[in-house]
Amino acid sequence: MAEFQQTIDELEKLVADKCSERDSNLHIHVAWVCIQEDGRRVEDAEIKLHEMLSRHVPILSIVTKARSDNGFKAKVGELLPKAKNVIRVRAIREELDEGQVLEAMGLGTLIEATSELIPEGKRRALAASQKADVKYKISQARKVVAGSATLAAAAGASPIPFSDAAILAPIQIGMMAGITSVFGLELSKATLTTLTGSALGVTGATLIGRTIAVNLLKMIPGAGTAVGGAISAATASTLTVALGEAYIAVLANFFTENPEATPVIEDIVDRLKEKMRS
Repeated sequence: MAEFQQTIDELEKLVADKCSERDSNLHIHVAWVCIQEDGRRVEDAEIKLHEMLSRHVPILSIVTKARSDNGFKAKVGELLPKAKNVIRVRAIREELDEGQVLEAMGLGTLIEATSELIPEGKRRALAASQKADVKYKISQARKVVAGSATLAAAAGASPIPFSDAAILAPIQIGMMAGITSVFGLELSKATLTTLTGSALGVTGATLIGRTIAVNLLKMIPGAGTAVGGAISAATASTLTVALGEAYIAVLANFFTENPEATPVIEDIVDRLKEKMRS
């Protein structure tokens, strides 16, 4: 018992030190207390651990190797009342001796519950680091697209003829970089530039036609400038959203098919071109 208390004290010092770091990237933002469902028992040590952690960070109680609840989840909730939620998880697919198959479950719920407890600014890092929930990556990537679309609309609304094209390119490349980061990949700026240019090249004729028409409108004093800016803002925003959504779809499909694989850039370029055509 004395050794356990020493371990708890040392762990608490570590958690407290991490939480007081000036660099928020070193903080512990949430803790999971994991309890096996098969054991049907919450140990005193687990109760003390949950009490100690709750003094410093929000915690989740995770019932692992979930096969048959029979009221155990409720029991965990009663004994670990300071946990924000109790989540049953089966991390891998299991095949029992009788031939019954138990599919993996609860991982998406766990990621969502964890996301709710960490700072907004750290959610992209969570999306990048986890492989269990592609839907969560998609939701975080779409926030990047929304922000970029707003910037693109502002660039398109510029009253200066042909100025929006120069501003739009870095916005879209930055968006692609943000999406790439959310999916946990590392691509160089040159690669992202090539990726963006290749995808937009598929719709190049339409884009060029719209850009010329809109910017000619901007050259007309008065109402023409206002109308041209409005059309250009809508075009810039729509094109940016289309590019972002296509890239998200390509990466989501890839990681759904190959969770452990690292994509080859040429394959991603080909898939993105095809997606933009459709």
